[in-house]
Amino acid sequence: MSHGHGHDNGKEEDDPELGPLTEQKEIYGWWIFDFASSTFVYSVLPFLIVGLLTSMADEVAEGGHIYFLGFIKAEPESFVPYCITLSVIIQTPIFVCVGAVADVGGYRRKLLIITSIASCALISLFFFIIYPVPYWLGGALLIACNITVGCASIFYNSFLPLLVKNYPKIRNEKDPVKKKEYSERVGNRISSVGINAGFAGGALFLILNIVIFLIMNGQCTTGCHACTPDLERSEHFCPKSCGTGYDTRTCDHDYWGSRVNLILGSLWWLGFSLFTFAWLKNRVSHPLPPGDHILTHSAKKMYQLAKDCRKLPTATRFIFAYWIYTDGMNTLFLACMEYSISRLKFSFTESGVLTVFINLSAVAGNFTFLFLSKKYPTIFHSKAIVMINLAMFACMPLFVRAPGTLDMTGSTYKGQWYFISCWYGFGFASIQGFSRGILSRLAPPGSEGAFFSFFEFTNKLTSPLGPLIMPSVALMAGDWKWGVFVIVTFLIVGFLLLLTVDESKGIQEAINYVPQHNLEMSLVPTHDAESSHMMRHEYESEDEDINLRSH
Repeated sequence: MSHGHGHDNGKEEDDPELGPLTEQKEIYGWWIFDFASSTFVYSVLPFLIVGLLTSMADEVAEGGHIYFLGFIKAEPESFVPYCITLSVIIQTPIFVCVGAVADVGGYRRKLLIITSIASCALISLFFFIIYPVPYWLGGALLIACNITVGCASIFYNSFLPLLVKNYPKIRNEKDPVKKKEYSERVGNRISSVGINAGFAGGALFLILNIVIFLIMNGQCTTGCHACTPDLERSEHFCPKSCGTGYDTRTCDHDYWGSRVNLILGSLWWLGFSLFTFAWLKNRVSHPLPPGDHILTHSAKKMYQLAKDCRKLPTATRFIFAYWIYTDGMNTLFLACMEYSISRLKFSFTESGVLTVFINLSAVAGNFTFLFLSKKYPTIFHSKAIVMINLAMFACMPLFVRAPGTLDMTGSTYKGQWYFISCWYGFGFASIQGFSRGILSRLAPPGSEGAFFSFFEFTNKLTSPLGPLIMPSVALMAGDWKWGVFVIVTFLIVGFLLLLTVDESKGIQEAINYVPQHNLEMSLVPTHDAESSHMMRHEYESEDEDINLRSH
C-alpha cells in the first residue's frame, strides 16, 4: 500500500497540473503570510497612513477644502479615498498583465517574494512623510504601495485553490459528492483561518502601536501654546494632558510614534513572511506554451478569460457581486476611520483602540460562523453566511442615518462609534473568508492567478467606486451621514446578485472550461512529443473528472 502511494506521489511530483500533495506545514506557511501582510490592511493603512495623510491634508486646506490633483474640490478626509480610487484605476492594467503570470512556469512563489519585499520597502518610506514634505507626495506613495500590496495578494490568494485541490483527502476521494463536500469544508477552513490570522496579526500589531504611542507621546513636548497663536478658534486639540489647540505642522505629538510604527509595520510583514517563503511550495498550474513570452501570454490569457465569461457565467456573476458588496464594505471601513479622526476628534491612541475592537470582533465573528458552518452545513453554507452578514452590513448605514445617533453635541458619540466598529468587524472577516473560499472553488483549474487578479480589484481595502461616490455625495448634501447612507445601495445590489449564484453549477462550469490557449497547444506539431503528451494527459484527467461527476 505504501509502495503504491509512494509511486503515485512520485508521479504527482512531476505532474505540472497536480503537483505535490498539500502538507500541513505548507498550510501553516500560507496562514502566516496573512498574519504578516494583513497588518497593512487592518492597521497600517486605516490607523497610521489614513491618520497621517488626513491630518497633513487638513493642515493645508483652504476654507476647509483641498484640490485633489489640482482641480477636484474635496474635503481633507476625502484625500485618502480619492488616492485609493486613483490607485485602482492605475492598477487595473497592471493586474491584467501580472494576474495570469502566477499560473504558468515557476513564477508564483518568486513573485510573491518580490512583491512582498517591494511593499515593505514602500511602507518604510512613509517614515520620511512629515512636514514640510507636501501631503500629495504621501498620496503618491500610498498609490504605489497599494499597487504592490494588491499584486502580492494576487500571488498569495492564487495558492488557495491548489492547496485545497491537492489536500490528500480531497485528491484521493473518488466519490464526486463527497469530494465537493470535502472541498467546501477544507476550503472554508483554510480561507477563514487565514482571514482570522490576518485580523489577529492586525490586532497584536495595533496593541504594539498603542504601547509605542504611549511611550513616545506621554506628554506634550513642544508646547502647544507656541504652536497655535489663536487657541480660542483652533479646531485642533492636543490629545495630551494640556487639552489646548495646536498645529500639527510643528507639534510632533503623534507623528514620531506614527513614523516608528510604520517602520515596525514593514519589519513585521517581512519578518513573519520568511516562514511563508520557506514553507510554501512553488506550485505550477501549467507550463508556458512554446514560443510564448510570459507577459504577452498573461495579457492574452486575461483577454481570453474576459471573452469566455459566457462559458463561466456563475463565476462571472459571483465576481461582479463580490466587487459591488466589498466596495461598499471597504468604503465603510475607511469612512469609519477618517470620520473618527477628522470629525469626532479621536486621538491616534483612541483610533488604535477603535481598530483593535474591529480586529478582535472580526476574529470572534469569523470563528462563530466557521463553527456554525461545521455544525449545521446545510443551513450555514458559504453563500448563506455571506448573505447573512451582508444583511447586517446593510443595516449599519441606516443606523448612522437614523435620528438621534452619533449626536455630535452629546457625550456618548464615541461610545456609539465603538459599537459600530464592533458591529462592522463581526461580519467583515466572515464575508472575506467565505467569499474567498467560494471563488477558489469556482476558479477553473490552471487559471487560479488570473481569477484572483479579478478578485483583488476590490479585495481588502481596495475600492474603485465607493471612495469616489461617498465624499461627492457628502459634499453635495453638506452632511457626511448622507455619504455613508448611499453606500447601502452597494450592499443591496451585491446581495441581490449573490442570490442568483449557484455554486454547484459554477463548479461544474469550471471543470468543463477549456481555455483557448489549451486548444491552440493541442494543435502543436507531433514532433514536440513532451508538450503533446502533457496535453493528452490534461485532457484525459479532465475527462475522467467529468465522468466521475456525471456518475
